[in-house]
Amino acid sequence: MYTAVDGQTKEHVGHIELTRLDRENRKASIAYVLVDPGKRGRGYGKRMMESVLNECFLEMQLSSVDLFVFESNTTAVLLYQKTGFEIAELIKDRIQRNGKFAPLYLMELKDEKWMASK
Repeated sequence: MYTAVDGQTKEHVGHIELTRLDRENRKASIAYVLVDPGKRGRGYGKRMMESVLNECFLEMQLSSVDLFVFESNTTAVLLYQKTGFEIAELIKDRIQRNGKFAPLYLMELKDEKWMASK
C-alpha cells in the first residue's frame, strides 16, 4: 500500500494499493484507490496513479496493469481513462450491492501505451 501525502502541508490525502503482483508474467493490479473526500478534485488521484504506474512500468518493468471499478463510479472511470486505462470487459454478475448485481469494468493498461504517453 502506498500513502499519498501533500508535499506542502504533509497531510495524508489518500492511498493506493498494488496487488496481485506477478513478476514472472510481468503483471499487477491496482486496488483501493482512495482520496480523502475533502481533498478530491485537486489532482491527487491522478498523481497517485501516475506515480504507481511509473513504478510498475519503469522500475518493475511490468507489461500490464489492470483494475476493477464499478461502472457507476464515473469519476474513477474517467480518472483511469485519463491515465491511459481502457475498458477491457464489462462484468455484470460478480458483486452484489443492496441485493442487486452492480456492473464492474475490468480496465487494463499496457506498457506500450504508458511508454508512448511519456
